[in-house]
Amino acid sequence: MTSSNTGSDHYKGKVEPLELIEAMGDLPAFCRGNIIKYVRRSVAMKVEERVDSLEKALNYLKLLIYVEQGGEDVKGFIKNGLERRDVRGEVIPHFMSLPAKAPPSSPSPSSSSSPSPDTSSK
Repeated sequence: MTSSNTGSDHYKGKVEPLELIEAMGDLPAFCRGNIIKYVRRSVAMKVEERVDSLEKALNYLKLLIYVEQGGEDVKGFIKNGLERRDVRGEVIPHFMSLPAKAPPSSPSPSSSSSPSPDTSSK
């Protein structure tokens, strides 16, 4: 086991919990538990939070499928194989390394700095 991290900076110099869970042979059960947890939590959430929670469940499902198919590079899969996209199709950084708040939204194409023509007098 290595002390490098796949998650947040607070694990630097420590054992990465997911690596420990994998080494103990408990990764499939861990994934199943997290899938249940995130789907169940989503029921009482607002839409934005619900989607985030369901995406987390989906990522654990992807990881479970990878492990069940004999995938051995769990750390590499987490780093490169789990991908989230926003409603515009743009990639969002991996959920395990995201801060709690969503990425800033870009201005819509209609909100340019030029004034809009006044159509109210017609």
